[in-house]
Amino acid sequence: MEPGLFSVNVSDIEREEQHRSWAIPTDWLEWALKDSEATPTGKSGQLTAALLKNGREFLVRGQIDVEVSLPCARTLEPAVYRLQPALFLLLGRQAGANEGPHRARAKARAATTEDTGLSDDEAAEDTFSGETLVLDRFVREQVLLELPMFPLRSDLRSGASPANGAAPQIPDRGAAVDPRLAPLRAIADRMREDQEAPEAAGPMNKKK
Repeated sequence: MEPGLFSVNVSDIEREEQHRSWAIPTDWLEWALKDSEATPTGKSGQLTAALLKNGREFLVRGQIDVEVSLPCARTLEPAVYRLQPALFLLLGRQAGANEGPHRARAKARAATTEDTGLSDDEAAEDTFSGETLVLDRFVREQVLLELPMFPLRSDLRSGASPANGAAPQIPDRGAAVDPRLAPLRAIADRMREDQEAPEAAGPMNKKK
């Protein structure tokens, strides 16, 4: 069962804007990453959020800060990343629901209208039930979305790293060439000669 570590009472938000800060323990992060190749590094993370009532809905603005490790795509060694995604939610109460917060409103709107384009606010809309805003599912979603698709060790992320390999060198013109590559070598030589050719001795005579 998923945890409910990051939660705020609705009555507190209705009374005044709430500013909360939570430590993100490694066991929670392990739960959040269970369907990915990422794992916690052993360091605790941080979640900060401001929650306020906006009409009939509740606005959540927050910042997530966690450190994860993934297998390097080149070496399979651990590649450590610090993820700092933003959290932005507009939560509306769903009467009679018992599933907790979930993405439903935007999906229902897209399914019932021909215009599938959603504004930024609509795309961020979610629903909740009960008297508590539980943010865990949304925090997990943002962490997973922030994971790199092609993770690399930190020393391989710079173009100056020798591990990236040196650029291929063009052999000298006098070097032996595989006969199968001779046509390509001839084309390369012609292109090189065109670039090195001096400009014409003078401008072409204009027609009088």
